[in-house]
Amino acid sequence: VSGAVAAPPQNRETYINSTNAHRIGYRVGNTAALDAYLADVHFIDGQALAPTDFGETDDKGVWQPKEFEGTYGPLLDQSQTWSNNITGGSGAYGAKTNAFDGSLSTFASPAPASPMTYTNPSASDTVIDTFEIYGRQYSTSITLELNDTDIKSQFGSTIQWHTITGFTGQNFSKLYWAPTSAGYEARIFAILEDVGPLAVSSANLTGKDAAVNVQQAVEHFGDKVAVYLDGGASPKGEASTILDLTQVRDGEPIRVLRKGAITLDRIRSVIGNVELEVD
Repeated sequence: VSGAVAAPPQNRETYINSTNAHRIGYRVGNTAALDAYLADVHFIDGQALAPTDFGETDDKGVWQPKEFEGTYGPLLDQSQTWSNNITGGSGAYGAKTNAFDGSLSTFASPAPASPMTYTNPSASDTVIDTFEIYGRQYSTSITLELNDTDIKSQFGSTIQWHTITGFTGQNFSKLYWAPTSAGYEARIFAILEDVGPLAVSSANLTGKDAAVNVQQAVEHFGDKVAVYLDGGASPKGEASTILDLTQVRDGEPIRVLRKGAITLDRIRSVIGNVELEVD
């Protein structure tokens, strides 16, 4: 690439996934085709994935494509049309469908007389880890509630992603927003939730031995866990080995967070030259 290249600003909206025509191999309005070989083309919506999700290095050190085993859609409940579960919105400044249309350029903004309420029909299966709202408030004369709890103090006057804290582990049941009088707005462009449920191989409370059967897991957690999967007792009666690989791509070692059924020698036999660090 020649010449000065400016990085795009954060959260910039491009034509990808818009209603504009899409072309693979050449630019729209330009007949010059790409002079290159495309091994694989994947369209991934709403996820941040690693190169290793699409390829791997072979025995000769050559990068090779591999079968993609993930999902192409956003990691959220696709069994519902989310905007269908919003009530209110009559005479809105911005239509209620804009909150879930995938665009950061359009917004849902109710009029004072017709607040918007999203009610989640899958609330019992939607456990909040991280909850973010992209938008802004025009004056503090608004009402913004998550699960009937006031969150407007966490929703600022700058258009950006606002992380809503204090709800980790709760079910996502309802979001309500409206101005309290004419001339004010609560604009919501998009909602992002990183949620469960999670299926895990073993579980324990801090300082306690890992559960090796479902009965022990129930004793640890009781009704704090919605679903227990009983695949029988651990055949070796040992806890699983837990590794932290989150920093490996940055040159950091693999960290062994918990020793378990897979021995350190076995791990070293498959990781090659990557350093192994035992906590």
